Amino acid sequence: MHTKRDYALHVELLKGESCELWSEHMIHIEQLSFSYKQKHRTGPTLDIPELRMGTVQKTMLYGESGCGKTTLLNLIAGILIPDAGTIRIEHQCINELGDRDRRLYRLNEIGYVLQDFSLIPHLKLRDNIKLPFYINPAFSWKKDYEEWFQDLSHHVQIEPLLDKYPAQLSIGEKQRACLCRALITRPRLVLADEPTANLDEANRDTALEILDTYLKAEPATLVMVCHDMSIRSWFDNPVPFKEVNHV
Repeated sequence: MHTKRDYALHVELLKGESCELWSEHMIHIEQLSFSYKQKHRTGPTLDIPELRMGTVQKTMLYGESGCGKTTLLNLIAGILIPDAGTIRIEHQCINELGDRDRRLYRLNEIGYVLQDFSLIPHLKLRDNIKLPFYINPAFSWKKDYEEWFQDLSHHVQIEPLLDKYPAQLSIGEKQRACLCRALITRPRLVLADEPTANLDEANRDTALEILDTYLKAEPATLVMVCHDMSIRSWFDNPVPFKEVNHV
């Protein structure tokens, strides 16, 4: 039977001894502006003079729906490009990279728990979780990753579901699978868009425990969009979005 200690130990084993020293701020945003320009797509406008998020820090972005929190996560991930300004992750200015390099950086360095799950319908759950290894040649599936996969799936309680397809899962089960997929590559930065929104209290606390263990052991940084103010004290850095977005 897997234990919490086993889980933390596997994180340490996978981390290895080559972890580089990080800068004080994992994310540094300056003079950021963004607006959707496509006729078929509308969304919030962002005007963020400066925002810093510390290394190995748990940041919570909270505010009313539609104010731009998810848009900011997509900008940090390099999915969207700002109209002006810079987004620096450690020493890399993410918005100065080309499309291919942004994608590779995201695959290698960022774990993203998406609000809409984005699970592939024709893949079993185990393959959805392992998807980063199928699409990124820089990753190779080794014994340590298999053990890590087993521990993750055990601790988020989806082991019995691994041979099921997304259509056979509840919303909460899909959310937990997305959490596994985000952590499977051991990212140094985890972005999470309402990852506990569809979980009951017990499963929510389990998900937060998994994240907390991972963040401390790796170590890694978390930026989470969240509306659940009951878990505000869990974060090191709760940020009301209206105070950083000057629109």
